Amino acid sequence: PHQHVKMAPLASSLNVPQVTRAVDALLKHHGTSKAKAGGGKAQLIESDDPITVVFAMKSIPEGKRRTKPFMLKLKTPLYDPEDTEVCLFVKDPQREYKDKVAAKGIKCVARVIGVSKLKTKFKQYEAKRQLCSSYDIFLADDRVLPVLPHLIGKTFFERKKVPLPVDLTKENWDGRIRKVLRSTPFYLSEGGCSALRVGHTGMTPQQVADNVITACEQAAEYVPKKWKGILSLHLKTHDSVALPFWHSLPDVSAI
Repeated sequence: PHQHVKMAPLASSLNVPQVTRAVDALLKHHGTSKAKAGGGKAQLIESDDPITVVFAMKSIPEGKRRTKPFMLKLKTPLYDPEDTEVCLFVKDPQREYKDKVAAKGIKCVARVIGVSKLKTKFKQYEAKRQLCSSYDIFLADDRVLPVLPHLIGKTFFERKKVPLPVDLTKENWDGRIRKVLRSTPFYLSEGGCSALRVGHTGMTPQQVADNVITACEQAAEYVPKKWKGILSLHLKTHDSVALPFWHSLPDVSAI
């Protein structure tokens, strides 16, 4: 029989034991299914599955859709700047930005690609697919962000590698890039659900739980009506069931 998870009441913050139980159950389920599927073989780092919080909204957010995500700081980052290969999309001329990155000694940026190079060299689907799998994360000068979706193609969206914005109009590029690597993007969807990546299965339960709490508290601030605009929160990996860990109480006036 399915266990019914008791929901936390509507509040301005989450029920911590409830979050911890959901994280423990999710990681336990993941470990069991991985052991069955992998037969105990050594896995690559990339095999750590993303852990996502799914926000179900009470109503569809109104207004113009934002192409730029809200960047939420995580307690335990998903990426280590010392061990992450970043590809940076920039305005033309590409050479100017490439030289600046080299001069500033920003080691995590492995490649700089200008918009015109992206249009010509990566026109074919296969080239886009290879580019997508060549780097851990993609960042973009936020001035070119609006033109990127049709230039990079659907592979980046399917593989959850949509470029994240970084402000290159100001100094301290290294600090700004590191700040993005310590954050996770929150997109307010045009539909009634938004997904928020909060960790991966290679993290400890405590790290995931801390990230769930800090990220959800920040995300709620961007939801219309804040916590009152959220119907429920579920935790899941790519192929797991969605585990509920927070649900709003029914609006008395609507009963």
